[in-house]
Amino acid sequence: MQVPMPGHYVTSQEQITETFQTLDRLEKMVEEHDVLFLGLDSREARWLPTVLANKYDKACITVGLGFDSFVIVRHGVPPQLY
Repeated sequence: MQVPMPGHYVTSQEQITETFQTLDRLEKMVEEHDVLFLGLDSREARWLPTVLANKYDKACITVGLGFDSFVIVRHGVPPQLY
């Protein structure tokens, strides 16, 4: 699945159709699951799933690797206090 990214243009009708199908599929996957683990290759690719996780109040774990860095970020719902 190619996650649509901000700043990347979609020009042909085929790409537009594929992008909307991917958006629908991605949103449905986020809505149906409790936790998202984003091991995508760029910040731009992780942006939309993170926004969707927030929209549906889901926990989201982002992992980012760089040439000289490594980061794990937890987004989403706050931990439950019992």
